[in-house]
Amino acid sequence: MHNLYSWIASRSSTTACWSCQTISESHCIPRLLSNTSLEEVYVFFYDVPPSMLQIESILLTLLSGITSPHLQNLYIYMQLQPPVALQLEVAVPRNETNSADYTAAFHAILHNVEGQLCQPSNTTSMVSLNLDGMGCTSVAGSRLMVVIESRIVTLFAPWLDHSLLDITLIRPRVLAS
Repeated sequence: MHNLYSWIASRSSTTACWSCQTISESHCIPRLLSNTSLEEVYVFFYDVPPSMLQIESILLTLLSGITSPHLQNLYIYMQLQPPVALQLEVAVPRNETNSADYTAAFHAILHNVEGQLCQPSNTTSMVSLNLDGMGCTSVAGSRLMVVIESRIVTLFAPWLDHSLLDITLIRPRVLAS
């Protein structure tokens, strides 16, 4: 799949679609720098560890690589793995990513991408972020989804304020213990 993406990115294609089963390696995040003709980007990540460090790293790498001045639609889907006890420990944002400086740096990247987004007259939201937490069916998993949602809202506040982003959090039904 990595070679397929290299082919798409090296052409003047206006649409890119990328799917990755595991995101433990950085090559799973598409490099969009070489294609400045992109109008639509669809990225699907499956089996993402429910860790804010992991989620933020993916989003930061993906968004900082967007350079197309023609971008109109960006669709990001992340299917989260069910959390295990160890992941619950690392899922909560640590000081290095939960700091005001980190959030400001993330907002600066959003501002750069926002400057590249075309403003089609028929829509107000061009970016869609979907976090699928259906596998997080435990009470702890449900609490984790609340933490993730809160952090995502903080990180994407500028785009939410400008109605550029729709966030969909697919929540599980919590199973009784």
